[in-house]
Amino acid sequence: MKNSLCGIAGFSLAPDHALAPAAVARLLLAGIAERGRDATGYAHRAPGGAITVHKDSRPLVDLIGSVSMPSTTTEAIVHVREFTKGIPGINDNNHPIRWGRVVGVHNGHLTNDDELFAVHGQPRSTPQITVDSEAIMMLTDVLGSVSAALEQVQGSAAVAVLQDDRPGTLQLARRSRRPIVIGRAHGVVLFASTRQPLELVADAARLSLGFEEVAEGTSIELLHGEEVRRERFLVEGWLGKKIVDYPHVAEKDRLVRSALDGLRRAS
Repeated sequence: MKNSLCGIAGFSLAPDHALAPAAVARLLLAGIAERGRDATGYAHRAPGGAITVHKDSRPLVDLIGSVSMPSTTTEAIVHVREFTKGIPGINDNNHPIRWGRVVGVHNGHLTNDDELFAVHGQPRSTPQITVDSEAIMMLTDVLGSVSAALEQVQGSAAVAVLQDDRPGTLQLARRSRRPIVIGRAHGVVLFASTRQPLELVADAARLSLGFEEVAEGTSIELLHGEEVRRERFLVEGWLGKKIVDYPHVAEKDRLVRSALDGLRRAS
């Protein structure tokens, strides 16, 4: 089985933000380009709007130019995928994943997803989907908490979720092994699997960010660019494999340069 090299990123913004959301999303994606080449996806929501999901079984280099969202967007999550379970040719397996009221992205690998669907008596969202990550979205919906969801899974997980019934809110959580880094400014919270994408956005948009690596067993709730809740949850059982090397991909430098130029022009 392949190691999971997925990458996640996104943002929570105040409604009166002055950023160009699509340009920020493209730069965040470019900054995590080396972490997955099997599929690309993103989801976003503007005030008063529904969560919109876009994803495809193609690498970022083929899709980054088509990333778009309203200028009023206040929450977005993005994902590049290197799959472990659930072939990317079936687009249901790609991220963001919707189950019920929850849309989320996951970096990591779980071993008990099928068991959890059986224990909770819940169906998969479609007949075709087999990806392990869906268990996190199902549990978050059924249990009402991403923290409770990550206490039940076995394996590595860093996640970000949006919920239909919680407008303006974005939740981050880190179970084990996979990192989440946050960058904060007034009315702006950015996150990514590594610090580099956040630094790229800060430079292009002239933001002064304070950085934090989220601790394992921590969930954070964001509302319109501010942290409103933080809690610890229990992490036990199998934690997943450690990942230490992310190979450079040839197209990343070009993607970053192009996305940087786009955000600078928009800022």
